[in-house]
Amino acid sequence: MKKIIFSILISSLISGFAYAGDDDNNCGKLSVVVTNTTDSTCTLIKSNLRHGYFKYTSSIPMYIPRYTSTTPIYLEQSIFGPELELSYSCGENTILTFTSKQNLCFLSAGDVTGRVLMATNGSSADYQAINGSWFWSQHGSINWRLQ
Repeated sequence: MKKIIFSILISSLISGFAYAGDDDNNCGKLSVVVTNTTDSTCTLIKSNLRHGYFKYTSSIPMYIPRYTSTTPIYLEQSIFGPELELSYSCGENTILTFTSKQNLCFLSAGDVTGRVLMATNGSSADYQAINGSWFWSQHGSINWRLQ
């Protein structure tokens, strides 16, 4: 009896994995939005997609005018969760470098985190992150505010 129950459980798990395609669950996707609250236009210096790939023909904005937000940058996980490093120059001698990361989604949504790597000349950046949901097939999101 135990062998039968174990076999049913294993076959259910295997068939679930075989059925689950890349686009069946959105929890492996990450939305990144950057809002510029500085008095200057921010100009992209460098971008580095460390893990994952761009989704929905997303592109990284070269310029973020003051007091505006970017359209979402959509990333998708690969072997690891998506991770993107961005570096912007916002005025004279002001550089902001930050990373957005989502842990791998596998039977549960990965945690969404951010980290400021550099903030020069009295500048700063903060973020609000919302974890996705594997159960609800919801992507994660992170909203940055450059100050």
